[in-house]
Amino acid sequence: MQLAVDRTLGKRIVSLAIPVVVAMVSQTLINQVDHILIGRLPASESIPGQAALGPSLILLWMVGGMLAAISVGTQALTARRFGENDHSRAGQVLFNSLVVAAATSAVASVLAWVYAPHILHFITKDPDELRLGVPYLQWRMAGVFSMVTTISYKSWFDGLGRTRVHMGAAIVMNVINFFLNIALIFGKWGFPALGVTGSGMASMISSYIGLGL
Repeated sequence: MQLAVDRTLGKRIVSLAIPVVVAMVSQTLINQVDHILIGRLPASESIPGQAALGPSLILLWMVGGMLAAISVGTQALTARRFGENDHSRAGQVLFNSLVVAAATSAVASVLAWVYAPHILHFITKDPDELRLGVPYLQWRMAGVFSMVTTISYKSWFDGLGRTRVHMGAAIVMNVINFFLNIALIFGKWGFPALGVTGSGMASMISSYIGLGL
């Protein structure tokens, strides 16, 4: 067993890991932006709005995070095929991963949109939280498709050792999300002021832009 530190290998590990860390931190910022900007609304909307965000985001990650587990197999198989210099089969991994990701997340997005009112009503009986939380949750759940398919692409690029691809897309997505939130929550730059609902729409739209990137 070789216990000595291999500096070359260590640098390679760090160079692969840093973009992943930056991308994942930026993903967390999307939800924080929602909290912060909704908190700038009048108290009658910000308090129940922020209260509704808590269970909504948990439900979002419960559905999206479960389906995003496809990334584990995608990255492992891609790295194996790429390491074998079998580029054709590495591409085949992506195709299969996308088919599974798109099919499952499309069904999940539709079902989550339909049942969002019932799920939130089971969690809280507060009428203001339900009034603001249901549309927010529905719009965020509409982004489950983009979330899961993006993860499919991300894990494929990660398996190729190209971890910077997702980092770049995630950073751009966060910048767009920030300005879209301002526009749709407060009605800036000619956009309608939609409050909490606008925040959910902005996050959903930016997630599809990230997928496109």
